[in-house]
Amino acid sequence: MMGNITHAPTFDSFLMCIRLSCVIVQGLSVSDSPLMQLPHIDEDKLSFFQRRKKSLNTVQSFVELNEKDYNFLLKGFSEYQKSDIFLAIEAMPHLNIEIALKVDDEINPVSIESLSIVSILIRIKRISLSKQFKFPLEIIDSSPASCTNSHLNSGQIPQTTFAKKNFDWDSFSPEAKKKDPKHFAHAPYFPFTKKEGWWIYVLDAYKQLVCIPVYFHFTQKYHQMVLQMFSSGDVGLLTYKCYIVSDSYVDFNYQKEITMNVVKQQPIVIDHPQWKNDSDEEQDKVDSDVLTDSEEPITADLTVA
Repeated sequence: MMGNITHAPTFDSFLMCIRLSCVIVQGLSVSDSPLMQLPHIDEDKLSFFQRRKKSLNTVQSFVELNEKDYNFLLKGFSEYQKSDIFLAIEAMPHLNIEIALKVDDEINPVSIESLSIVSILIRIKRISLSKQFKFPLEIIDSSPASCTNSHLNSGQIPQTTFAKKNFDWDSFSPEAKKKDPKHFAHAPYFPFTKKEGWWIYVLDAYKQLVCIPVYFHFTQKYHQMVLQMFSSGDVGLLTYKCYIVSDSYVDFNYQKEITMNVVKQQPIVIDHPQWKNDSDEEQDKVDSDVLTDSEEPITADLTVA
């Protein structure tokens, strides 16, 4: 027997579902450290890391270690185990995000007026997380002790120059041809091949959604999309945050700040030349001709037979 839902799910429930998806894919519990997504790192190794480097909590912080700390923390690992760790990091993503704003207003396309429709253009480039290492690493090509799955190396992407700031809005049309996902998650404990997916959403200063969350995959080196929202009724410099959250990796969350200068809405001009078209001018001409004909003197034959 099914019960009745008294209220809609909250946004916190949505976030918890995303996190639950990540821990299931990685074969972790909710309380496990994100570092345990890397091979050969167990509770004992994690305790050693925490004693030596308290700020080491995520895979991203592990990649940001300098060469001295890296060699010290991994001194108990064999070369094959270090290679496994690097290959796992190489399959994991790092995102570069660029955002531009556009106002859908033919009269005033420059200023963002209150309660106007604003298009948020988002362009995301995915590169390998291994590109963030601060020093070069020597990696063994073959590893008999490798615990990675068959699609581990699918995250490799050549590092190329990112697109220019002058966005081509026509290339963001929804009619763009859809392709299959290009990247698969490093998930050795997941029984199936997991496509690497992402959720994107925008929050205001009060942590409220301003547009519907969108789910997407990377089908090429970068992904681009357009989100639409209504600008705030308040005027002034307002700040929003765009979040991009992975559904496959724990704590692989990215955010980008959006600054929006909202001005007071201008009154609508009714009597403006642009509202007049050719049909109105033709109608005015016809009315003028009728008026001219009616002004001619009216004569009548009053002769009595």
